[in-house]
Amino acid sequence: MWSAGSEQHLYLDSSELQALDAVMRDWKGALPPEAKRSVAHIWLSGALAVPFMLPPIEGLRNRAEAQRLAESSAPVEAGLQGSCTVWLDAWKPGRPCLAVAVQQELVAAIQAAASGAGIKLKSMQPWWNWALSDHLHRKGAVRLLAVIEEDALTVIGSDGERVTSAQSQRPRPAPERIDAQLRRQAVSLDVSIAEVLRVSMSRDAKEGEPAPGGVARWQEQGL
Repeated sequence: MWSAGSEQHLYLDSSELQALDAVMRDWKGALPPEAKRSVAHIWLSGALAVPFMLPPIEGLRNRAEAQRLAESSAPVEAGLQGSCTVWLDAWKPGRPCLAVAVQQELVAAIQAAASGAGIKLKSMQPWWNWALSDHLHRKGAVRLLAVIEEDALTVIGSDGERVTSAQSQRPRPAPERIDAQLRRQAVSLDVSIAEVLRVSMSRDAKEGEPAPGGVARWQEQGL
């Protein structure tokens, strides 16, 4: 977990799904007294919040129709079981659009566990999106970003202006295979190796390391 003023942040990956109630209770219990009533932001790993690209479909007239199409296609496109909640990026007719799918059952379970622990949720988002937004803010553009977590490898490609490809692999490939895979993807997207960024999430945080901190840390490096 980490703090930002009066707001608290909790990162979840697939290893915690079997004990969500306990995770929420333990997290709430570890908060300092002044933060007990704070709202919480939940950040999900790439294995739980799975990106995919909604292609441009002829005949889609508005965002509502795009939303319904994304929800109906999410189980196949994202490789998830059952009905999904889908968040769409800035959809425009005739353009591919980044979509994020989370199983509805998981969303309900997180909400129930939070409520049972007395936690008020403000948002639920993929952590890879935090990493992407951070890089865009600092660098202005990202061509190929690889977010490496314990349970997933999420790779986001861009033409420099908008996201053009997105996928998460679950389980995460072996470390010795990730570099070779990213090099192949860079070639397929006509991205130079110098433009490939890697962000790694780890559970072995230490005091004073960059946010997110408390139970996780991130490191940035190129290929």
